[in-house]
Amino acid sequence: MDASKQVPIIYNLFPRLAGPLPDWLPHAARAADMGFNWIYVNSFHYPGFSGSLYAVKYYRRLNPMFMPPGAAGRGLLDLRRTLHRLRDLG
Repeated sequence: MDASKQVPIIYNLFPRLAGPLPDWLPHAARAADMGFNWIYVNSFHYPGFSGSLYAVKYYRRLNPMFMPPGAAGRGLLDLRRTLHRLRDLG
C-alpha cells in the first residue's frame, strides 16, 4: 500500500513515562514492532509554575526533565537528533 494512503496507527509516547530523550528510542522501536506507524509525543516543552506538561511557559525550550545527563544547554539540538532517529525507525 502507498505510504501516503496508509491508515495511521498512533502510538502515544508520554515523555514523563518514557524519560530522557535517549530513552524514547526503545519505546519507538517497540511501537514499530507492534505495527504502529505514527508516534504522538505529548508536550515536552518547558513547563510553567504548575509543572504541568500542558501549561507551557517557553515553547522554545525543552523541559529539563527530558534532557539526557550532561546535556545542559543543548535541549533543542538533542530533541532534533532524537526526532530524526525516531523518523529513521520508520
